[in-house]
Amino acid sequence: MRPNHALLAAIVITFSALTAVGQGIYMESKGSSGDNVERFWYMPHMFRSTEENGNISVIRLDKEVIYHIDPEKKTYTELYFSEMKGMQEKVAAMAKKRMENMTPAQKQKMEELKKNMQSMSPEQRKALEGRMGGKMEPSKNNTYEIAPTGETNSISGFTCTKYIVKRNGEETETVWATNDIPETESLRKDMEQFMEKVSTNFGKSNAGHEWHKEIRGFPIQTISHGSTRTVTKIEQRSINSSEFDIPAGYTKTKMKGLEDLDQEGKN
Repeated sequence: MRPNHALLAAIVITFSALTAVGQGIYMESKGSSGDNVERFWYMPHMFRSTEENGNISVIRLDKEVIYHIDPEKKTYTELYFSEMKGMQEKVAAMAKKRMENMTPAQKQKMEELKKNMQSMSPEQRKALEGRMGGKMEPSKNNTYEIAPTGETNSISGFTCTKYIVKRNGEETETVWATNDIPETESLRKDMEQFMEKVSTNFGKSNAGHEWHKEIRGFPIQTISHGSTRTVTKIEQRSINSSEFDIPAGYTKTKMKGLEDLDQEGKN
């Protein structure tokens, strides 16, 4: 009996479709202004989010890599977790070299700026780092405390509990988290794993992210230094795994700033 090639082809196609599409989570969130909507897709061990400028960030825990995709230019960059430590060492060496070339007055001003970063909003910090020509490192000796308030409120249709986050004894964030969405537990665990990977590869203390584990539930709203981010929609939906791959025809480019690091390292 000859094999039915048409039937075999149909089975292969059907099986491929079943393995390529899985149950995931889609989420939307808005900032204080409400103008820009951030969109987020999740499948086990994979994250995808859109940025305000239309660019796409993809985190693949299964491949231990981060992609940044530019749909307009049809280009992408990739950073493997194992490369993070080397990048950090280059940044540290470059910062040390710059510090050595500073005058005593400039060094003192830099130390004051680092201390002031603790009370800056994310927008202020980003603007300052842009003017300084690079990312500034806050203190590695931060201590965190989570203070559950017992206060509840309905946000985006979810019953949320309020948590106060204190850093070095000062209130820095307010987090409203819900236990109404058990499906997000896998997402939460994968995000914690990602933060641990980043922490390990950067050679930093886990204190910068361990405090998240003390908050029970999924964060729906976060208020930090006057800036608010609220999840407005979250739902389960079927997502094709190709959404977390580099689109066909895109060109790989070097991450912005790496050329400067490489060049400065040669000097």
